[in-house]
Parts: sequence; C-alpha cells; structure tokens
Amino acid sequence: MKKGIILAILQKYMGDKEKLDEVLGRAKEMGYEAVQYIIPDYVTPEEYKELLDKHGMKYLCCGAKFEAMDEDPQAIREAIELSDLFETDYIDVNTMPLKYRETEEGFREYARRLNAIAQVVKKSGKKILYHPHALEYASFGDGKIGMDILIQETDSEGVNFILDTHWMACGGVVLADWIRKVKGRMKIIHFKDYAIVPGVEGCEQVDKRFAEVGQGNIDWPSVVAACKEIGVEYAVVEQDSCYDKEPYGCAKRSMEGMIKFGV
Repeated sequence: MKKGIILAILQKYMGDKEKLDEVLGRAKEMGYEAVQYIIPDYVTPEEYKELLDKHGMKYLCCGAKFEAMDEDPQAIREAIELSDLFETDYIDVNTMPLKYRETEEGFREYARRLNAIAQVVKKSGKKILYHPHALEYASFGDGKIGMDILIQETDSEGVNFILDTHWMACGGVVLADWIRKVKGRMKIIHFKDYAIVPGVEGCEQVDKRFAEVGQGNIDWPSVVAACKEIGVEYAVVEQDSCYDKEPYGCAKRSMEGMIKFGV
C-alpha cells in the first residue's frame, strides 16, 4: 500500500497558493505520496494540478455533490471532466442526505439513486466513491445494518467505498471483517485512530477523540492485514481535529505509525 494524506490536517498552514505549495512539499518530505482534499478556492483546478505534479503527488479522487448529480446530468458531466483533469478514475460523493438516513427504505432509495449516477459515470470508465462515517452502521434491528444495504444494493462495478477506521470503530463493528466485506470495491481507505480520553468524571461518560495511527485503541495489525488481503492501494491519513497538538507533528506520527504496522 502507498501512503496518502487528507490535507485538512494541515489546513491551518494554508490560505494561498504559496502556502499550499509549502504544505505539499512538507507532506512529500514526510513520505506521503498522494493527496485527498477539496480544490481550495484560492487556486484554479489547473493550478492545483500543477502543484501536485510539481511535488509528485497523486490526486486520488475528485469530490462532487450527490444532490447536484441526482438532479442535473450536467453536474455529472462536470465531475467527469474534473476527474479527467486530475487523471483519476474516482468521483467521491458527500454523505447521504438526512432524509435517507432514518429508515431501511431510505437507505435503499439512496442506493437506487446512487446507482443511477454510477450508470452514467461508468460509461466514462470511472467509479463513484462513497465514504461512510458512523451513521451508516445504524442498526434497524434483527441484524440489519444500514451499511450492508449500501454494499448489497449498489452496483458493484460502479460504486466503490472509502471506509474509515475511526468511524468503523465508532460504529461498533469489527474493522477487519468490514474491510473484507468490500473486497474488490475499495482501493482507498482512511486511517485515523480511535482514542478514549482518560479521566472522565462518570463511568458511563465516553470522551472519544480522533488520534494519530497507533495512538489509540484500534487493532492496526489486523486492519493492515485485511487491507493488503483485499488489494487496498492507498492508506490515507485523516485526522479531523488535532486538538491542542501541532498538525505537522500529528501527520508525522501517523506516518511513523503506518510504517510501524507495515504499510
């Protein structure tokens, strides 16, 4: 597996083209080989691509709004054109809208709509990516899990997934098992740890935090083994918040953790 980073970890250091250039350079020096991040509003897509090329960084997937593509075929065409510019075969969509999240039928309706978008995207040789958080692991009783619906009822050739280690842990599932469930449908995974903060006042109180790889409670050897088993190509470090830690230090510790566990 290769190592990537979601630049949101280092967002505090960015703000213009020159600073973005510096951040990409430092990430490359740490050993990161790929980037997943929105196109900042202070650079054009072409300028962003030039900076990535300058540092030899691959852009893993282009983001697009599900709602826009669901309503307007032009939005699908624009997403395909953007992915062509960045030389990626993946278009990732935002989390499913609230109206689909509450029921089994809502999950199924969302899957149907995602399939309709994927049918168009497939014609260009590309795939839709869906990135679950914790809500997709909601239980509807009798062993029915929302994420199972998304896996089983979306087009296996047109819809792939970007699972996230922290959110799987938050969802209370066995990480390695769910990684294997998407065999053949996941080339990119998000790596961040799930840490329980000590010293809470009540024993029922849970204070969980995003943490660097290897600095929390996740069983990383089993996760890395499962990723290798199913052919994951990129482990992408994400840390939604560094809290009071220095972000470059967080990125470096996650890199060290991935190397330690065999990425």
